[in-house]
Amino acid sequence: MGSRIYYVKYADDLIIGVLGPRSLAIEIRDLVKNFIRKELKLELSMEKTKITNVGSEYAKFLGHYIKVQTNSQNISSRRRNSKTGKILNSRKATGKPQILVPKNIVKEKLISKGFALANGMPKKCNK
Repeated sequence: MGSRIYYVKYADDLIIGVLGPRSLAIEIRDLVKNFIRKELKLELSMEKTKITNVGSEYAKFLGHYIKVQTNSQNISSRRRNSKTGKILNSRKATGKPQILVPKNIVKEKLISKGFALANGMPKKCNK
């Protein structure tokens, strides 16, 4: 099975997803760093640049946290073997991404839009 590479760029933020060995992710990071320095005359912030296994850690992008469901977080189901009739437990990894927003960002947005008070309590509706 070959490696796969995905990327998303928004303004000056970039996230690159590599389905493959860590060494490939390091190689891609170095290529991007060199391209940005030579062609764009900019510097890549190494403090903000992380190589993360999103199966076990979160990656932060645009204020959101991204994680991918792994084999240990998979979906279990039961099925019957068509030949023997025995019930089998079956597990499948979905590989679906989870996108989470920190509570403080949600709270601030609700307060700024008038849906909650500064103490975090919901506003009472006037009927």
